Amino acid sequence: MKLSASILAAAALLVTARPVERRELGGVLICNGANATGYCEHAQYELDKCFDLKAPLYQNSSTFAPDGEGFYCYPYA
Repeated sequence: MKLSASILAAAALLVTARPVERRELGGVLICNGANATGYCEHAQYELDKCFDLKAPLYQNSSTFAPDGEGFYCYPYA
């Protein structure tokens, strides 16, 4: 019984010892079809800077979905 408890405790330490990956802010999914369909690109964009879309998304985007972190993103044409 003590051996199995020790093994469970060691396994729990291994599971919790892994570092948590930190994601970068500014991730946005952009697609040319509605509801994330068609051609899509997901990229991390620098905050507080404007970016021009390139083909095939330039003037042809129907989905604009920020990752949902603590930042705001306002697309404009």
